Amino acid sequence: SIVWSDRYEYPKSCYTTGFEVDSSGNCYLSAVLENGSDSSAGLLMSWDDTGARRWTVVDTGICDAGVFYWGGLTIVEPGFVYVAGHLYCDSVPFLYLIQLSKYTQSGELIWTQYWENTEAIGAVALAITNDSYGNVYITGNAATEDDYHIYGVPLTLSYDSSGNYRWRQSYGNEETFVFQWSEIVRCDAVGNVFIGAEMFQGAEWVKYSGTGIPLDTHVVSGMTLGHPSVLIPLPTGEIYFGGTAYFEGFSGLGLTKLSESGTVGWVRFDTCSQGSRGAVACENADLYAWLDTVLVGLDKNGLTRWKSTVADHITHLALQNDRVLVTAGVPALNPSPTSVIVSRYAICSCPCLGDPNCDGISVDVLDVVSTIAVAF
Repeated sequence: SIVWSDRYEYPKSCYTTGFEVDSSGNCYLSAVLENGSDSSAGLLMSWDDTGARRWTVVDTGICDAGVFYWGGLTIVEPGFVYVAGHLYCDSVPFLYLIQLSKYTQSGELIWTQYWENTEAIGAVALAITNDSYGNVYITGNAATEDDYHIYGVPLTLSYDSSGNYRWRQSYGNEETFVFQWSEIVRCDAVGNVFIGAEMFQGAEWVKYSGTGIPLDTHVVSGMTLGHPSVLIPLPTGEIYFGGTAYFEGFSGLGLTKLSESGTVGWVRFDTCSQGSRGAVACENADLYAWLDTVLVGLDKNGLTRWKSTVADHITHLALQNDRVLVTAGVPALNPSPTSVIVSRYAICSCPCLGDPNCDGISVDVLDVVSTIAVAF
């Protein structure tokens, strides 16, 4: 049951990198517009709660022609959108430069800051989040090279709300000569920063203080977890952690709940063929996971409450008040979509947030029921 739909046409390929919703129900999307192997731009779009397009920004960075990639976005209430990415062009004397831009929620640019990795050949930004103080945190990779390899380590940067640089941390050992990175970053209620790192020995989560002091790290046991896409610090100090996993010859979504000290509470594995997987959690610690086209409601013990099939392949989830918001895209076997489609579906009702009897499907009460699907 589609409530509204919108399409952003693009003549070549495009794909989503971030999706968030603010307290008013406006949704924001970052994407990459590819024009070829050496040319791309960043797309930032917003829709209101009724599906009306509010504004569109296309950014090519400081290059007339080159590679520009939005790695993700985050919403800082009230009224601001931060987008992080990286760019490359021949006219500047470095390989990749990280860009952080701050917009009003009306799409007006406030400031842009650049960060150059002066200690190596470049850096990339793949995710961004914020804390309750208005500081933002970017994660990705700091790359270096020798005569035979390009390799690097997970990178975390922090800026304040005025665009002032605060700190930088790298994690891992460059001497492993493999490409290690992080594509997810989250903050807990007291301002600690967590990244999910894909390392040579498997997936790890790393914890920093809000001022950049390393506090803790843990390797997930019970399955081979490769590509982290789930990292959710809970108010209790517990953590949901997971992503692409391999178990007894099968691939899928692996999820685990850990205590603050890293003790495993439970481990869950679901098979998944196309590689689209992840999860978000609401305030009462119930969990919403996705596996290709299937949305799964879990309780805080990792048990299935309900399943619901969504059109296309899910790429992102977000929660807003009584709503579960879903971005969906083309299957992984089709890597070159040419348009952005935004649709609002009525498939998940507000009682699903915390109701153990909810079946995950409601298509009748459209004023309080919405799932937004974005297809690429």
